[in-house]
Amino acid sequence: MLWSVRPFVRITLFYTLGILLSSKMKDFAIDISLILLLFSVLLLLGFVIAKWFTSYKLKWFTGLFFYLSVFLFGIFNAYQFNKVQTRSNIPEGPVIFVGEIVNDPIQTKNAVRLEILTFNEDKDNVTNTNFIVLAYLEKSASSINLIYGDKIVFEANVKKNKNSGNPGEFDYATYLNRKGIVYTTYLNNKQWLFLEYSPSNKLMALAKKLRRTLLQKLEEKSVFDNTYEVSAAILLGYDFLMDAETEQDFVRAGAMHILCVSGLHVGVIFLIMSFLLSFLKNSNAGKYVRIVLLLLTVWGYAMLTGMSPSVQRASIMLSFFIVGEAFNRLKDSYNTLAASAFAMLLIDPMLIYSVGFQLSYAAVIGIISIYRPVYNIFYFKNRVANYLWGILSVSIAAQIATFPIATHYFHYFSNYFWLVNLFVIPLSFLIIMSGFVFFIFSWIPFLSTIFGAITSFLVLLLNNSVAIVEVFPLHGFDNVFMPWLKLILIYLIIMASFHLLFFRRILILKYLIFLVLVLVSYNTVVKYQNLTRKEVVAFNVKKYSVLEFINGTEAVLLSDSVFLSDQKLQDFILRSNHISCGIDYQLAFDADIFNTKSNKNFFVDGSFLGFYNKKYLLLSSNDRLYKAKMSKKIDVDAVIIFGKKSIDISELQQCVTFNKIIISSSVPYWKQKIILNKCKEAGIEYFNVNEEGAYIDNLF
Repeated sequence: MLWSVRPFVRITLFYTLGILLSSKMKDFAIDISLILLLFSVLLLLGFVIAKWFTSYKLKWFTGLFFYLSVFLFGIFNAYQFNKVQTRSNIPEGPVIFVGEIVNDPIQTKNAVRLEILTFNEDKDNVTNTNFIVLAYLEKSASSINLIYGDKIVFEANVKKNKNSGNPGEFDYATYLNRKGIVYTTYLNNKQWLFLEYSPSNKLMALAKKLRRTLLQKLEEKSVFDNTYEVSAAILLGYDFLMDAETEQDFVRAGAMHILCVSGLHVGVIFLIMSFLLSFLKNSNAGKYVRIVLLLLTVWGYAMLTGMSPSVQRASIMLSFFIVGEAFNRLKDSYNTLAASAFAMLLIDPMLIYSVGFQLSYAAVIGIISIYRPVYNIFYFKNRVANYLWGILSVSIAAQIATFPIATHYFHYFSNYFWLVNLFVIPLSFLIIMSGFVFFIFSWIPFLSTIFGAITSFLVLLLNNSVAIVEVFPLHGFDNVFMPWLKLILIYLIIMASFHLLFFRRILILKYLIFLVLVLVSYNTVVKYQNLTRKEVVAFNVKKYSVLEFINGTEAVLLSDSVFLSDQKLQDFILRSNHISCGIDYQLAFDADIFNTKSNKNFFVDGSFLGFYNKKYLLLSSNDRLYKAKMSKKIDVDAVIIFGKKSIDISELQQCVTFNKIIISSSVPYWKQKIILNKCKEAGIEYFNVNEEGAYIDNLF
């Protein structure tokens, strides 16, 4: 890599490392004044050395001080951005707020989801009150009509985001915090009141209003079933309407990128406008008018589609390209890409954790680096064959670069991405073009009907193209475990293999062999840990008691019939942990039906459970214990309490000897308080799943 012409690659690398380190230092007290002082000193030293020591041999010394300064600036900027997570001091109990809706409201099954930038009316109690709260409003005629820019007043008891604490669970609280959303609340219709429509960002409000209008027209002119939802996602970045089945079809086909407004979409809009404005190149004044119009088009479309990370990246890169082309500046793709990343992370350092940001940049790096060598493998004289090979080469390059990240988050790899993309990329290109023309003529009845029908038909073809993959044999690898360490190793192996195969750098072979051995060793250690794992897990699932007994790669699930019949909920709670633990077999029992069952080292006998050397008592009511005439106490390791019926801890101690009480997530709040008070009075060790997260008992 030519480092001398790519300064932003180095700058972005050190800046990103600073951001990542800052997030790891969140549990430590950071003296930000010290960081600022170090930053200033290093920057000053860098300038002094550059001024007085002009020897070529000492230039690296100057660079070292400069990039260390960039590194510290990354820590500082991330720290400043994250201050919102700790600076707000909201008192307990209902507080009156005034807030502005700062996103598009999303309708869920039972509520309307809003992000509200709030400030508190009680300034005596709150030291810093500007923050974003995630609010779920009870569905009503009033709440579903709220839009971006509306101001409301509400009284609520807001709570800091908190995870359920289940193993393998997506860290939703951190995800929200990185978006600047620290608090969550639920509001019924009596707790809030509409004030006025008064958006702070008038330009964004205008873009949101235009998008709502275009969505309405798109829905009116969509003539085929399930095409409006997909076209809304592709054309306007509104991906909240699709059902889970359609989304899953795109995931399994390896075409999920089509649903995300990205560089492809912005590029098509740019090409169309560039062609329409090409006549302006003929004059000096026209050249500058063309630059302005192209920039307005690119950023106008970016705002219209919601300013996702991939759209921001494409828009910044195209902006650099438009200006650079006009002034005949030398362009370097890597440097331009790094500069766009630096600009985005400068504004919002937490974008580094965005899946869209990571996939977008990985795909572009893959296309820049891998596409041309892959394309040069074959040469076709036939134009059609050459065109198809070009599409396939782009698809392969992007897939190689993104599959480690994609499998890390989605645990799936599509085997037919290369075949699907031969159809979906040209189709998506046509959909964007026809959709763009439709938007232009959407106010003309006859033309809007024609172009709306064309767009709807093309989306129908796209839906069928991705859905057919399900009937193919071995359409993909599911439940793929890809932790970050493994992901990094695979990227290093890809880079080493690429240089070995295409640039014949034989010396790379020894590093490649070493990396492969490290990866194999890592997989062996993980496999051994999975095979020897023996765990009892009480999951934190609101209103349900969910117990799982893990024995190697097998698991026994014990819960109530409602949870066992809800496969979607089971996947949401259990799937990630099953993937990380390598569990490939599960046996489920209904805890409401007390019976005698056994499975290897696990057995059930009424309310009593045994797993290896541990014994548990499941208790929703202790009536059967009181009625039984026992000559001696029953000895168990722990009592697991679930259900709504009251439990008398004193009488329980007369019947059972135990070391700990585990309060499951099905126990209501009033009952939790009673049990906790009794445990504290009696000095009994307890674990409240509702407050502390999942209970995990490792048996080794």
